[in-house]
Amino acid sequence: MPTLTSYVCGAFATGKGEPVALLNPTTEETVATAHCGGVDLAAAADFARETGGPALRALTFAQRGELLAKLAAAIFEKRDELIETSVANGGTTWGGAKFNVDSASGTLSAYAELSKKLGDARELADGEAILIGAERSSRGATPTWRARASRSSSTPSISRRGASRRRRRRRCSRACR
Repeated sequence: MPTLTSYVCGAFATGKGEPVALLNPTTEETVATAHCGGVDLAAAADFARETGGPALRALTFAQRGELLAKLAAAIFEKRDELIETSVANGGTTWGGAKFNVDSASGTLSAYAELSKKLGDARELADGEAILIGAERSSRGATPTWRARASRSSSTPSISRRGASRRRRRRRCSRACR
């Protein structure tokens, strides 16, 4: 029976205290155990602020994209195992679990491709927007997603542009039928 560990402060650690059984919600069979106490969350937050954050900000968008591509490949490599774990742990159907795992891998791959276009930059200028989705025409336009840099972070925020106008148009066209 596996015992779950946490990756905290740059190393894997097992919690302390009595183990807690993690159950399959469908069969109520124990699938793993975890120790819920003893992880120093304040130290984890300090580590993220002092070590993880600066290390990530030192990378260019292209380098961050390489990491995302490696994560996507790792998820795809363990795809069947992750699907089985999702079915056993979450009580999802095989198809639902497959959709979730494939979506995770696909999303990471898409952001890895986007980061190649951003190249050697480490941040976007305040207010600078980049297109991360495309408008397509098949019985209407799909939302256009844009990433916009903000003063508070080197990480772009994502927003939909023009979506409410399209929703109003769809409602009007349905009402006129």
